[in-house]
Amino acid sequence: MGSLAESAFTTSQARHDLTTTIHHWQLRDLVAAGDTSDELLYVCDSSVFQYNLSTREVTAVLCLDWSPNSMTYAYGMLAAGGPSSQLCLKDLREKRVIHRDPLGGSVNNAVHIARMAGQLLLYACNNDHFVKVFNIGPHGLTPSTSFRTQVPINYCALSPDERYLSCVGDCAETIVYAVRESSYTRLHSFREAHDTGQVLFETWGFSVA
Repeated sequence: MGSLAESAFTTSQARHDLTTTIHHWQLRDLVAAGDTSDELLYVCDSSVFQYNLSTREVTAVLCLDWSPNSMTYAYGMLAAGGPSSQLCLKDLREKRVIHRDPLGGSVNNAVHIARMAGQLLLYACNNDHFVKVFNIGPHGLTPSTSFRTQVPINYCALSPDERYLSCVGDCAETIVYAVRESSYTRLHSFREAHDTGQVLFETWGFSVA
């Protein structure tokens, strides 16, 4: 999947006093980068807020009647998943809600937005051992496929070349699926830690946390 590159870390830091909340000890993917380097989104109670690091302005961009335990933002789309399969998807650039209904099943442990062959996709990792994949359209979600996993998945990420989906969950393994159009075939698994909560693809490979 590519050669390793030398990591570079910033030594600068700044303190920003923001209140964030978690609603499950294991599910903590509740902060996301915005459209620019000055923007981030975060969950507090039953709302998602947008914060500008330069102006320190806080704006509520999504208010719900349930508390998200998963959240993501990409391509202008904000998605939040709830404890009883709730899913809300909002186009922040157009300022309109695209979907606000349960997906069925159990807890939505994680949500991930990616682009494949020009089509925006939403991945919902449900605690009932299923990863559900949806096409994102201008007026709603269309089911694409779903596949069962051996353990509940707590996070997934599609590789930049759109060929692999990497998943971590209630086990010590990272599981890699080969992606072929709408099919997902388990390709490989490896163990890097006693407990894994997130996997990130970079242009040169991937990392596990």
